[in-house]
Amino acid sequence: MLYFILNLPQIDPKLGDILNKTSPDEPVELFIVLKDQLLLPENLKASPTEKINILKEYHFNSQKSLVEFLKSSSDVYDIKQFWVVNAIYVKIRRGAFEQLFSNRDDIEKIYYDWGNFHIVKDNSGSSQINAATWNISKINADSVWILYGYTGNGIIVGHIDTGVDANHPALSGDILSQYWKDAINNQPNPYDDNGHGTHTAGTIAGGDGLGPYTNDIGVAPNAKIISCKAFNSSGSGSNSAITTCVQHFTTLKTNNGVDVAEVSNSWGGSGGNTWLWNAIWNGWRANNIVPVFAAGNSGPSAGSVGSPGDYPIVIAVGATNNNDNIASFSSRGPAPNTSPYNNTTYWSRSDWNYFKPDIAAPGVSVPSAWPGGGFQNLNGTSMATPHVAGVIALMLEKNPTLNYYQIYQIITDFGRVRPTGCGSTWPNNNCGWGRIDAKLAIQNTPSNTTPNIVVLNHSIIDANNNGYIDPGEVIKVDISIKNNGGADAFNVTANLTATNPSIITVTDNTINFGNVPSNTTKSGSSINDFFSFQVSSSAQIGDTATLKITITYYDAGNTQYQTNYSIPITIGSPPLSIVDIDTGTVLLSLPDNGSLGYPDISQTPGNGFRYPKNAPSALFYASFAFGNSSSYLVDNYYNVNSNHNDLKRVFG
Repeated sequence: MLYFILNLPQIDPKLGDILNKTSPDEPVELFIVLKDQLLLPENLKASPTEKINILKEYHFNSQKSLVEFLKSSSDVYDIKQFWVVNAIYVKIRRGAFEQLFSNRDDIEKIYYDWGNFHIVKDNSGSSQINAATWNISKINADSVWILYGYTGNGIIVGHIDTGVDANHPALSGDILSQYWKDAINNQPNPYDDNGHGTHTAGTIAGGDGLGPYTNDIGVAPNAKIISCKAFNSSGSGSNSAITTCVQHFTTLKTNNGVDVAEVSNSWGGSGGNTWLWNAIWNGWRANNIVPVFAAGNSGPSAGSVGSPGDYPIVIAVGATNNNDNIASFSSRGPAPNTSPYNNTTYWSRSDWNYFKPDIAAPGVSVPSAWPGGGFQNLNGTSMATPHVAGVIALMLEKNPTLNYYQIYQIITDFGRVRPTGCGSTWPNNNCGWGRIDAKLAIQNTPSNTTPNIVVLNHSIIDANNNGYIDPGEVIKVDISIKNNGGADAFNVTANLTATNPSIITVTDNTINFGNVPSNTTKSGSSINDFFSFQVSSSAQIGDTATLKITITYYDAGNTQYQTNYSIPITIGSPPLSIVDIDTGTVLLSLPDNGSLGYPDISQTPGNGFRYPKNAPSALFYASFAFGNSSSYLVDNYYNVNSNHNDLKRVFG
């Protein structure tokens, strides 16, 4: 097909091949990037929630004409809109492609949704582990545990990969399963059908450091991990799944009070592919989430570094072996000297000058966790990347006020060694500024001179001890806090509110922790002070609410600080989030929020409405809504905000 003859938008070469091989009546999945992109200014004076609302309003408005046009066609089976970057996912009948997209001047480029990004690793065999593994000792992470006591405590690391085995003994207590997201199969609980994600998670936080567990495979053993699955069982990821995960971590931090500090990304694609630039900047960099990426396994040729690792707005990691030689497969720089790479506004340091990777770490025969409780050695810049994410977690425990630029500067200036196996002049396009060293990074991380209270965990204590929050029950809530700042915290008080007062009545809203010295942990149970709330006897099984905790404290100069923390709760035994009604010929999904087909415009989870049942969904999103007039609908219909228990004016 000679697409240039038609007045079509730019088409990615891979999509051209797919279109030529696909019969007219077969479905094809597309990822469409629009021209009108909003890039948030770095110094924008807006709250995190306001930033998200700005992006949603701008990008959804920009998408409106295209989305409405596509919805009017019977050849369009599925649509998902994104806001962190101006893009949409669409599934169409192949034969309608030219008709749908000719004469569209609002589209920048159309991609095939699948196969543009992959995990980057090679198998190397099984492994037997005893004590801290060679790679952990090589970067002096175990020295940091022993000499300084930093283990990543209180730091949350995001993780985009093939999933994670949350039940692996080496990851016991490390995975925050309540925040898990599966952008591939929409499964509610963490799993890993490939193994790669469990391995990389193990290198971030596996083992218990100086504790009794012997298999210490992780750099920051007390850090917590939130995993988002964007890669399938064969290690291939879709553009839409990756963007879903970028938005997931952004929303957790900005709307849900989950302090995701960084995201470890052991994956990539071909170099010079910049459509993810805006998503990473708008979602992560604008909200002080540090992006760490694999450089790629396409070395040793110059310029082989992949995207997004080649972006100047991320930390890219190359791979070394146990002798500190750069791995032959490790992708090399330089990054492209083209726009937007050559806009120095985005450079992580003024002398960056296209050097990639930024730093290197062990990536050859790295032992780590494998699904099912075992261990395996793997090769790849995928294996190197979580070492750097772990070191950043150690640094942030010492000083949680560090921003991206400070972390980058400390790592590249001080937190590295420069082995001869990586080159003779520095920086270079083999190992960047050197090979990561946790001990040097910690020694050169400035102490925090302010208090910083973080919530380590919480526990729900139900009166009848059945493990559920039941109607009519009185519930106690305990929280454990730590001051991981560099100064004492005075008059530490935690206050509790609930978002759904019709089912939750807070009966004790305060825990007085008193003074909490630097590097000290306290819990409500240690001082016999708990929150409590009464569940309404009329509450229904499956009703939800969110407990919002605000912790106020002061430094010695009486400057006030605050920390926010949220606890989602469900009354009774949690129901299925969605159920499928299968009549044999028709398939309809019923979400637990009262909509039909899908819970909201993200179209996950759910099958929508399918007739016949093996056909593509005929619903774009939850397209049946209930209201009390033509002007008021349940606001979940338009995904207006996170509280979907009210009616929202949407017309007039």
